[in-house]
Amino acid sequence: MIFLEKHKTILLLSVLLTASYFVFFLDLTSLPIRMFDEARLAVNAFEMSKNGNFLVTYFDGKPDMWNTKPPLTIWAMTFFMKTLGYNELAVRLPSALCALFTTIALYFFLSGFCKNHYAAFWSTSVLITSVGFIGEHVSRTGDYDSMLVFFTFAYSISWFLFLNTENKKYLFL
Repeated sequence: MIFLEKHKTILLLSVLLTASYFVFFLDLTSLPIRMFDEARLAVNAFEMSKNGNFLVTYFDGKPDMWNTKPPLTIWAMTFFMKTLGYNELAVRLPSALCALFTTIALYFFLSGFCKNHYAAFWSTSVLITSVGFIGEHVSRTGDYDSMLVFFTFAYSISWFLFLNTENKKYLFL
């Protein structure tokens, strides 16, 4: 019985990861950088990679006072620009990865806490097919939103687990 449970989990997770590839990563570079926040963050990351100042974001050679959010997304873009080059993939990969991490975290949370692999599979399937999650400004563009969703979800899971188990390790997470 345990053998079948393990194979069922592997099969469902494999299907989910395959679907996630098509949703989050396939043709990620097919569109040019969009003129909303994505372009501004891409310029911030480009200038950060060129001037070496990893604390202050820059735009047009001056400190960027228009965008005053924490620069974790810009740091991730800068890392990928340094490793993959200055292209759309480097700008959008942090968002796509955070969307994938959110999907995996949801699956493991539901399959572990609710002990129902089918509920976990269908819940994550609904997530990765929701236009609000895969549309503009979230998982397929270089914006803050996907990373915000991931960290907010991870925090919410930790808080929920702390409240239900009273295990302090979840509080520290």
